[in-house]
Amino acid sequence: MLCDMCGKEAELFKTKIENTLLDVCSSCGRYGNVLRKSIEERQPSAQKKEAITKPTEELIIEDYHLLVRQKREKLGLTHEEFAKMLNEKVSLIHKLETGSIALSVPLARKLEKQLHLTLIEKYPAQHQKQAKISSASFTIGDLIKVK
Repeated sequence: MLCDMCGKEAELFKTKIENTLLDVCSSCGRYGNVLRKSIEERQPSAQKKEAITKPTEELIIEDYHLLVRQKREKLGLTHEEFAKMLNEKVSLIHKLETGSIALSVPLARKLEKQLHLTLIEKYPAQHQKQAKISSASFTIGDLIKVK
């Protein structure tokens, strides 16, 4: 593991330096009070690593405003009651139901939880390589490469 002060890879010690707990090597430990030998962190399991390396894109469905309005009306709630239930402003609820405002992901999650709807669809992230575009003009990057 790496020392928090100098970056050297060595055996680390929990040290209090200027009222801050740091994991430092023995040479940097002289700048503070060594409390104990640092416990090395365990590596995350392969399952957790896999979840981290698979990015997903979250997209909100297009007709969310119709679903929210229908569900609110089905529950027999007014705009005011619905706003209180979500802890949001009445004007925001009105704008969401008319589709005049874009729905944010945190608010979509709140609506999904309260209304038991699916508003967010998850897709695996697809990254495409961009083709290198060659320009006929001389750029600053070309100048740096020349020198």
